[in-house]
Amino acid sequence: MPSQHGYLLHGTDEYIHRGEKTADVLESNLSNLEKKIDDLLASFEESERSKIDNGGKKSPDLPKEVADEQTDHATGGKS
Repeated sequence: MPSQHGYLLHGTDEYIHRGEKTADVLESNLSNLEKKIDDLLASFEESERSKIDNGGKKSPDLPKEVADEQTDHATGGKS
């Protein structure tokens, strides 16, 4: 018959193992999120550099709706 301490240790080991698995999954998800944020920031920085290089003109790689929105915003709604 297992002792009470043996039962508690077995339960504790399982609890720790589940916690470690959860931590691994969270760490992986956070790493993926960090990469996506880094990619977005790099994209925004590139977009800003393109706008500066083009003298504030529409960037040719932007969808028409986004480029029109930028023009409207820059001109106060007057295209």
